Amino acid sequence: MTMKKISRISTSRWVGFALAALMMSVLPLTQARAADVIVLDSTISAFAPGTSLPANALVDIPDGGSISVMDGAGATRVIRGPYSGAIASDAPSGDGGVMSMLSQLVKEDERERSQLGAVRAFAKDDMLRDPLAIDVSRNTTFCLPPSSAPKFWRPGSLDRDTRFTVKDWSSNNEPLVAYWRKGDRELGWPPTLSTADGTTFLMKVEAAKSAAEVTILKVPESVGGNLETIVWMAQHGCREQARRMVGSIRAPMTTQ
Repeated sequence: MTMKKISRISTSRWVGFALAALMMSVLPLTQARAADVIVLDSTISAFAPGTSLPANALVDIPDGGSISVMDGAGATRVIRGPYSGAIASDAPSGDGGVMSMLSQLVKEDERERSQLGAVRAFAKDDMLRDPLAIDVSRNTTFCLPPSSAPKFWRPGSLDRDTRFTVKDWSSNNEPLVAYWRKGDRELGWPPTLSTADGTTFLMKVEAAKSAAEVTILKVPESVGGNLETIVWMAQHGCREQARRMVGSIRAPMTTQ
């Protein structure tokens, strides 16, 4: 396969093109069940992350304690002690299947955080957290929400000045080539490269021993909002990516 000769493309040039942000509407509400909330983070052992609770459940939070929850519309809130009363009596109802899956994903994310925290030698910045980034070091299925663009990410073991190529298997076009500079962990998606549903790409960092095959699945426009999108991902081979989206919701809550 002949490489197309092009000028060196830096990360900043690719990233400089407009990438669509992850903009998703609020999940349509249903009245299928009583309003529940999911615990995202808590300093109270009785309310572990991932626990599903009735929104009108009464809690006693001591001074200095806190609990953060997410309701059926995807809204989050932090309750700080001292507090005694309902968690979120005004929380809207959410689809039972959606809330159940989100509860599982929060628990998985919490287990992953705990495991990584126990490995002191593990570099936190070497963990892929961006739900719109593709790990170019391994084969995967990537779910792309509407009006969004993916980006490339590489682990620390491949962080060096190197050439990177990406090839659309469904076309006869030559692979696109970029020069990936050391220190840049992400690389923007080239604007000339299609992200059509079902397209499989061959991605190769020259410093890596082998190439990776990545298949893109487009999240249908009919999927209602961010919570339903997360569940759709988990059900279509992108569970790790769905967990990263849950993690992106949880992350701000830990600093509030």
